[in-house]
Amino acid sequence: MSKKKVDELYDLGQSSYQDKLYQRAIFYFTQAIALDPQDADCWYFRGRSNEKNNNFKDALKDFNQTIKLKPNNTNFLFVRGRFLFYHLKKYECAIKDFDKAIKLKPKDAEFWLGRGRCKFFLEKYECAIKDFDKAIVLDPEEKENWFVRASCKYRLEQYEEAIKDFDKAIEYC
Repeated sequence: MSKKKVDELYDLGQSSYQDKLYQRAIFYFTQAIALDPQDADCWYFRGRSNEKNNNFKDALKDFNQTIKLKPNNTNFLFVRGRFLFYHLKKYECAIKDFDKAIKLKPKDAEFWLGRGRCKFFLEKYECAIKDFDKAIVLDPEEKENWFVRASCKYRLEQYEEAIKDFDKAIEYC
């Protein structure tokens, strides 16, 4: 294995990805992976390219391999959790990724927000509110934190509290 060749292929993959040439990026990352199957970044960006190319089955395989190689990388956990949430609607699986990311980096509001969104779609509104509360403490100016908490309160028929949160979300627009 030539580290220099892997780096060249990675750079070509990155360039293609940035240019939104996802199929070409997949090609380069696949070549790099063939040379160094332990390079988690190549797996990750091939997964992102597959995601952008709507190859969700392949993207999930790549994200799974990425996390197998680097199980404590919070960015990789977050991206797979987000992917499971948005594209596959596998909320329980996504929660597991967000749980682990939160354990590793509890002061990242995005992880709390992601897990709360999953709970919202599972109609576990009271549990979701707790996650949004934490996200608000960590990032009080992020309008999305207020908006989704307001949505939970609305679903729980806590209308006055929901209006207060919706107003706060609008304040940060």
